[in-house]
Amino acid sequence: MANATIENDLKELDRRARLFRLSRVSKLFQMPRSLVRSSIAQFMALRRDEPMNLTARTFWGDQMHVVLPELVSFSIFRYGFFEEDLSRVLLKCLKPGQTFFDVGGHFGYFTLLASHIVGQAGAVHAFEPTRTTFEILKSNTARCANVTLNNLALHEKSGLLRFHDFGLRFAAYNSLGAGRLEHDVRTHAPATEYDVKAMSLDDYIEHTKAKPDFIKIDAENAEFDILQGGRESLSRYQPIVSTEAGDDEANPGRTRRVVDCLMQLGFSPYLFQSGRFVRHEPKQTYEFANLIFVSQDRKGALDS
Repeated sequence: MANATIENDLKELDRRARLFRLSRVSKLFQMPRSLVRSSIAQFMALRRDEPMNLTARTFWGDQMHVVLPELVSFSIFRYGFFEEDLSRVLLKCLKPGQTFFDVGGHFGYFTLLASHIVGQAGAVHAFEPTRTTFEILKSNTARCANVTLNNLALHEKSGLLRFHDFGLRFAAYNSLGAGRLEHDVRTHAPATEYDVKAMSLDDYIEHTKAKPDFIKIDAENAEFDILQGGRESLSRYQPIVSTEAGDDEANPGRTRRVVDCLMQLGFSPYLFQSGRFVRHEPKQTYEFANLIFVSQDRKGALDS
């Protein structure tokens, strides 16, 4: 992809992010149609008490199906982006012709962004174990010839695992464990349990011969198990790795285990703050953030 295209994408993301940070009154003046349209759609979805399928346009110009009132979908529907910092990291670090792994593909926001960046000479491998979520991911990426979809969970070992599906409204919380939904919410969204196919990262790479340059992992507390199942591949290919950080009462110290695992494999942790990468000093507990891990061989990507 031409540098000019990336620059235009970054400028548009800047514009959308500025709108996101405005007060509600300022948004009403700056983006009245989007604010009213998304508010009405969210209200109707909540009133009907059932998911509403809609089409959103991303900041780089793609169209994708979203489901209100699901929180990720609402952000994309109103602003055209989700997780501003990680979106910027992909635009800065991922290159045309490279291979991207989206572990926890959800409805496909980062899968589509990566597909846009790497182009037809590159490849995107998306992993989403949830049955209903996978169908939306499949629909959103149907036109992307460079995307390979996998309706499975990456984990420490290949086999079958018990999965908890909280439905489309809470699709971001579907997980191998009990999920991070608050107790009062969980009482209104009981999980459907079923077995899902699991495969280790090492087995998948051995089977497909894919060589990842960037791996994004957002897997609801399964990050450490995924890394354990990919130690050989991580050491061999040394991709940039992003993981969702954040501890909860049921999993204290889970992020530190992820940090220690990757540092033992020779990766250095960074945060992306105020438009630049900042070296991160490991902590014992974490609030929500996206951590970026880079090997010595890939550090040049942070300066691009």
